[in-house]
Amino acid sequence: MKLAFLFALCIWVVACSQPQPIPTPLIPTQTNVPSTTATPTVSDTPTRSPFPTRTPIPLADLYLKNPKLITDPELAAAYSHNLLILRGYEQGFSYDNALYTPVKFPDGSQGIFVAIGYSGGTRGYKLLYRIEKTEFRLIDLSLDDYDWGMNWGDNRVPAQKVDLKFPELIYGKDGKPERLIELYGSGHFGVGFFKVGHEIVRATDKGLKTIFSDKQLYVVYDYPGDYDEYSYRFDDLDADGIKEIIKDGNECNWIENPDYSRQKINCKSIHEIYKYNGDIYVKQP
Repeated sequence: MKLAFLFALCIWVVACSQPQPIPTPLIPTQTNVPSTTATPTVSDTPTRSPFPTRTPIPLADLYLKNPKLITDPELAAAYSHNLLILRGYEQGFSYDNALYTPVKFPDGSQGIFVAIGYSGGTRGYKLLYRIEKTEFRLIDLSLDDYDWGMNWGDNRVPAQKVDLKFPELIYGKDGKPERLIELYGSGHFGVGFFKVGHEIVRATDKGLKTIFSDKQLYVVYDYPGDYDEYSYRFDDLDADGIKEIIKDGNECNWIENPDYSRQKINCKSIHEIYKYNGDIYVKQP
């Protein structure tokens, strides 16, 4: 038995003295994903783009605060989109439309307004930046339930892009109209339920101020459904130098005929006047 033990010990010593193989390190492979760029039209008026993809902006650049990142319409849309991802609002889905315009604050400083719309589920953001010498900062960010810059119609026509408008409603002491921003967007709040949002906002030193807000409703899958048709015009009815908002239209029900065509019934005419009270537009009795 002693001999057997000594033989086994010798074999163990020889085995341990042999050089052990070195494991081959696992080198991770990296796949280069080509970057994509958004293609809005560079303009002082709203940026429009056919379902743009986002422009990647390095994380470090999000903190540079170089005004060039927001004074260029394409970069401003891309920067805003990436900022929403960084702050946890978005998860990287592409946006439907991005709207852009320079603004001026009451103190004379310059700024940039950006509105971005997303669908599925519907949401949109309004962002206001202030340019301060060699940098800029975000002073307002709001989340809305509208796909800003998109009009879905009644879901039987292709989606259409909608630009910003700049209504001349309120005039300053210099006789020049204040730069107001008018925007539209589509919302979806249930199966067959759609609405179109309409807002007029201004840039203030504290952020964005909504001075008028309205919506139109479409119920397109339940019959009889509801269908609103509104138009808006601006006119100085009392000659005080500030224009009123006049809303005209119809509020109807509709039914579906046997041939699947639609017929509006029970229509009610709408005529409303909204007057500026020094802060917002208020519906008149």
